[in-house]
Amino acid sequence: LPQVLDIQRREKTEQCIKNMTEIESAIRRYMSEREENFIGDTTDLHRTGYLRRPLYVCPEGTPESQYYTEGNLETGEIIVTCPLVEEYPEHVLPSAAIDD
Repeated sequence: LPQVLDIQRREKTEQCIKNMTEIESAIRRYMSEREENFIGDTTDLHRTGYLRRPLYVCPEGTPESQYYTEGNLETGEIIVTCPLVEEYPEHVLPSAAIDD
């Protein structure tokens, strides 16, 4: 049973990172094409055609567990943060982990 739970947790971590990677890529395209900062959420990215679905949430959380997102065109900095990162510290983008 502990091994099954460990595998499930790893799968959820991988899905969370995959979600954040998709969001990061969408923000990068948004800023590049529109030449403006991104301040919003995944619903905004979906509405403007940059994401396939409107709601991205951490698989460990609830529908309210939406990612924190922003992008700064001038610096090129893109922040996508899991809302549960304090509880699940492995839920970070590899690029964000390098910057820390």
